[in-house]
Amino acid sequence: MNQKVVSIPNQVRDGDWAILSAWGLRPAGEENSLTRKVTLPAGWELRELGSQSASNVPMGEVVTSELYDDKGRKRANVSISTAVRANAFISLCRRFTIVPQPELSENQVGFNVLDAGAVIYATDVANSHSGAITATVRESVRNVAKDWLLSHYPDYHNAGAYWD
Repeated sequence: MNQKVVSIPNQVRDGDWAILSAWGLRPAGEENSLTRKVTLPAGWELRELGSQSASNVPMGEVVTSELYDDKGRKRANVSISTAVRANAFISLCRRFTIVPQPELSENQVGFNVLDAGAVIYATDVANSHSGAITATVRESVRNVAKDWLLSHYPDYHNAGAYWD
C-alpha cells in the first residue's frame, strides 16, 4: 500500500505528538508555524471535508479534515484556518465514547457506549411520566454508561489507548 505524506497541525488537542508517533505518523520534511509534513501509516488517509484542499485554501477560509486508520476508524479531526489570526489544530478521538441514544422524546433518556462509532452497550431508557427528564436523572443514567465503560476499559479517556 502507498503511504501518503500530508500536512498535520503542530497543535494537538486531547493528546500529544507521542500518541501520533505511536500510531505510526512519521516526520516527512518541512515544518512551519502551523503544520508539519508527516507520512501516514499504510492504509491511513486524511479525508478533507468540503471542496477546499488544505494546500490551496483562500485567505480567511477554514479547512476541516478527518484522519482515518486502515480499518476505517476515525482517529482525529483536523482544522486549518487561514484567517488573519491563522491557526491549526488536530483533535484526537478516543476509541470509546458515551453518547445520548438517538430518537428519544424529551420524556426519555438513555445513553450508548460506542466503539469507534459502533454501539457496544446501551443503558436502559429512563422515562418521566411528569414532563421532561431532569438533569439529575440524565446524569444518573449517563453514569450507568460511564461505570460500564470504566469497568471494561478503565483508560478510555486516553486517546492513545485501545486502538490495537
